[in-house]
Amino acid sequence: MSTFLGRDTADVHFFYLELNCTSPGLTVLKVTVSDPAVPASLLSWYFTKKCATEKRGDLVVFINGEQATTHGKVEDRWKSPLVHITETVNVTMALRSGNQKVEHITVTSELNTVLRGMGAKGGFIDQPYTFLVSSSCEKDIAEGNVSVSIQIPPYNPIVLQWLFDCPLCDATNHSSHLPAIDIGTRLGLNDIISQGDLTVSWTAAPLSVREDEYSSSFFITGKEESGTGHITTNMRLMDPTLYCIKSGLYQKCILTYRCLNSGKADVTVTLPFPRMHQSLEFTYSKVCRKPKIIVREEVVTDGTGVTLCVVGVMVGVWLWACRKSQLAQGKPKLREIPI
Repeated sequence: MSTFLGRDTADVHFFYLELNCTSPGLTVLKVTVSDPAVPASLLSWYFTKKCATEKRGDLVVFINGEQATTHGKVEDRWKSPLVHITETVNVTMALRSGNQKVEHITVTSELNTVLRGMGAKGGFIDQPYTFLVSSSCEKDIAEGNVSVSIQIPPYNPIVLQWLFDCPLCDATNHSSHLPAIDIGTRLGLNDIISQGDLTVSWTAAPLSVREDEYSSSFFITGKEESGTGHITTNMRLMDPTLYCIKSGLYQKCILTYRCLNSGKADVTVTLPFPRMHQSLEFTYSKVCRKPKIIVREEVVTDGTGVTLCVVGVMVGVWLWACRKSQLAQGKPKLREIPI
């Protein structure tokens, strides 16, 4: 068992324990805390730790697309706040086999840090499991530690840490606003975001994409270029993708998606601007319908090859039956037609 002390603030002292199981079973642990400045100050409590009987080697964790675990263990660079990050963090988990449940996720930070996305509430890792970690800074703060703990009982929690670099603020008003950024549904429009702020019209009535539309486009204009964006949805969409193309003073971004279920999905797009250490975000809805499955002669197919094969076999059987019938009646044979 290892103990790691965190950075103290004026009123809060925090630490965490890393419990490394050596064998399966239940263990009772006692923790005692004392304050040297206060004589006879002792605080003790007990808890149990359940160790699993199998390894977590099939679980892979990615941070902004970079693999952060190897054989189920967190890599050294993510065990302590060494990596500097300037944008919203996308955490994705995937299993090569099996199924595991995320009990809950907690975040500890000196900054204003929140968890977003459907995966932030916990659930089963039966498909790529994603949540976002967004941090913002108060004035006169250059950086801050961020620690995320992912609880997947009965295993030890996965603890990921990094340093969030705060934006360079103006010396007068400490502003980190993005005044030069406009985002619109068409080139030249700013109906989504105007001068770095979400528009009133979009907030009141955001875009709703019809069920027969499979992509959406929007345009970013301004001096700052967006980095790789992130997509979160409140509904299972297959392979939602976002890519942006730079052309002169604007970027054209295209979202594509295929639905797995019928209903209405909320789609949230987060666009980081690395030079300003800030992100912009907007949400719209997508109406989905369940994809159709084509069935021919009890064979599932997405083309015509199987259907043509079945028809060919039926025609062959019919010709054979006709020829046999005529031979039985003593009639001339059918003339063979080359196929």
